[in-house]
Amino acid sequence: MEIQSKKLNAPIYKKLEIVNKNPFKIFVFAILSPRTKDETLIKILPKFFSKFKDFKDLANANLNEIEDLIKNIGLYKQKAKRLKNA
Repeated sequence: MEIQSKKLNAPIYKKLEIVNKNPFKIFVFAILSPRTKDETLIKILPKFFSKFKDFKDLANANLNEIEDLIKNIGLYKQKAKRLKNA
């Protein structure tokens, strides 16, 4: 079943490739994933992680910058605040 899922590019495998045991990426994924489809996150996270590489980058970011990158997901304003204040 795992092999078949990988062949079909199941979202869980794409998600695992993106977060790759990185604590910062896992944290961001955990904040952004509620009420958001995995497929949507998979589309926005590469751009998000190219802009914000770690907690320090996120802390120094403007709230509007964060909101702009995640505006396609549900509850993005609340999630942006949670990320900024982490």
